Amino acid sequence: MLTTLAICPILCQIMPCFANLETTMAGGSEEIFTLEEVAAYLKVGKRTVYRLVAAHELPAFKVGGSWRFRRQEIDQWINEQTITEQSGGASSKRPHDV
Repeated sequence: MLTTLAICPILCQIMPCFANLETTMAGGSEEIFTLEEVAAYLKVGKRTVYRLVAAHELPAFKVGGSWRFRRQEIDQWINEQTITEQSGGASSKRPHDV
């Protein structure tokens, strides 16, 4: 039985419109996390992720009844939460608010 990733190079040769499919499916620019994966990525509990999503603080979308997260948006959110020397010190959010 061939997996989708095994079939993708064949599709890319036959139909050029599938050229970006292999990159995306292999974890390219549109990597999608499940709730469990984003919790592990952020090293927080699933309840914390639910709370952040409910407060519209963490970017997410639903597929059916399940939350999904774009890695690029999560990385951007992390950068926005990070306290940097360039910004002159303190972030607008206190550590216990995040």
